[in-house]
Amino acid sequence: MDFSLSLAPDLVSYIRTLLRLLHFAGLVFGFGGAVFLDLLLARYRRMVVTAELVGNVGWISRFVATGLLMLWISGIGFLLLYQVAEPQKLMNPKIWAKVTIVAILSINGLAIHRLVLPFLRQRIGHPLLSGVKGRTKAALIGCGVISAVSWTV
Repeated sequence: MDFSLSLAPDLVSYIRTLLRLLHFAGLVFGFGGAVFLDLLLARYRRMVVTAELVGNVGWISRFVATGLLMLWISGIGFLLLYQVAEPQKLMNPKIWAKVTIVAILSINGLAIHRLVLPFLRQRIGHPLLSGVKGRTKAALIGCGVISAVSWTV
């Protein structure tokens, strides 16, 4: 079955431009926030965790989550646009690699919100990684590495 519809080329161009703007804004919020958080936490790795730090991490993590949501919305928009206007583009493995990376970022984001942020709250008044079990350190560092690598890719 052919589900493709005919859209005016100008309309396709406008939609693509809007999706690109939304996608780039999502990258700025997500990648920018993630890099800022990585640098902030790296700075505090041997320092005492403060309530202010935890508040800042929570605040900035909302920017990252917003960026990720913008990537999902624009990405789904691109997939729908391609289905309607340029179905051959859906065969490009690069598109599906990007979908996979955003899915990995989403799963990692859930882990960060359920594990890392509560861990930070518990560490207020203590050095970030001092006295922390090896498995916990590995999980925390793993979340950071997955985030850094995925956002960079």
